[in-house]
Amino acid sequence: MEKHWSLIGLPDDTGVKNVNGRTGAAGGPAAFRTYFDKLKGNANVKKYLHDCGDFQPLNSIEETHQKAASFIADARLKSHFTVVVGGGHDLVFPHLQAYKNGRDSGKKTGCINIDVHLDLRPDKPIVTSGSPFYMALNSGILEGPDFVEFGIQEYANAEELFVFAEDHKVNIVKFDDLRNGNAVEGFKKALQYLTERCDEIILSLDLDALQAAFAPGVSAPAPEGFMPSEIIEMLRYAAENEKVVSLGIYELNPKYDIDDRTARLAAVCAYQFASQKLANHIPL
Repeated sequence: MEKHWSLIGLPDDTGVKNVNGRTGAAGGPAAFRTYFDKLKGNANVKKYLHDCGDFQPLNSIEETHQKAASFIADARLKSHFTVVVGGGHDLVFPHLQAYKNGRDSGKKTGCINIDVHLDLRPDKPIVTSGSPFYMALNSGILEGPDFVEFGIQEYANAEELFVFAEDHKVNIVKFDDLRNGNAVEGFKKALQYLTERCDEIILSLDLDALQAAFAPGVSAPAPEGFMPSEIIEMLRYAAENEKVVSLGIYELNPKYDIDDRTARLAAVCAYQFASQKLANHIPL
């Protein structure tokens, strides 16, 4: 495995369109790179970066998912770790596929989804940005006990989604239990739980998990959510864990951003994760 890390863009928001959401996340990777390219500090972040560019969507969402999984899997095999930037949150499905079905597929894969939404909606009659974890659980890419839904807000999810989660033994950490400074400690407990169970862990950050005041440029802004400092502390802590092999940042929607707040924040999230990962796990 090479010393470098890989950055992959997935500029597609078909899944958002399919759920009648506000489109624009297809511009996420470009907006992200505008600000990521300006970041300085740890020179190794750029020195060891292999930017794989953007994967271009195909005619159908199913084709896009299939080819995107191959695109990410190729980067994975050549990298110490990967960062994937979307795009709609449905694209975490091929992100997970790339690890589960790639090299060393016998490994047990875990996932923490930092999100307001469960994203457990059925993929029939059509795949939406709310379907990725439904598909991952039904296809065996994820097992419920190896999956943590972190920061979920009850008002934003239908009752049947909680029933599905319970039936599949998914771990849910509600935002109600993370207020008053409890977010980072709650995340540490969730990560420790997966570390003891799994061989590798993928983080999925849906940017709507942040308060809309800090992240207005998302597909579904949340009136209440995490503070940027909490998210960044979570990511830096996760990066110290050898089993955390990839970070996905989804739903960056520059069409609705204000002063590019969300694009800047997404870039800093990736930078902080990569910087900590390089410092801890790559002999430079």
